[in-house]
Amino acid sequence: MLQHEKTYTLDDGSKLRVIISLESPATGIAQASVASAANYRVWAETKPKGGRTWTPVINTDAFDYRKMSRDEREQFRLKSCISLAGKARIQALANEFWQLLQPNIDANFK
Repeated sequence: MLQHEKTYTLDDGSKLRVIISLESPATGIAQASVASAANYRVWAETKPKGGRTWTPVINTDAFDYRKMSRDEREQFRLKSCISLAGKARIQALANEFWQLLQPNIDANFK
């Protein structure tokens, strides 16, 4: 799993951390099919001003969350992250992550 994250300071002084990860399916799959089967996931956590611990945006132990299907959980998680972080921040972070994944062969030959 590869991931990229960024922390934002909100107007009230609290912190918001947005995490985007790229997860591949189980190992042993041919390399060519991994790229088409990989999944992006978005996650967000908050920390109050002066706080020490990060709190996930959603409670994954809640009964309502646990009875959802996997696809419903992903949609719920994404909608929750978008409502808190905003679509523009998530898209900007995804673009940064994509740029980091781009191969740069010339950098290896300096």
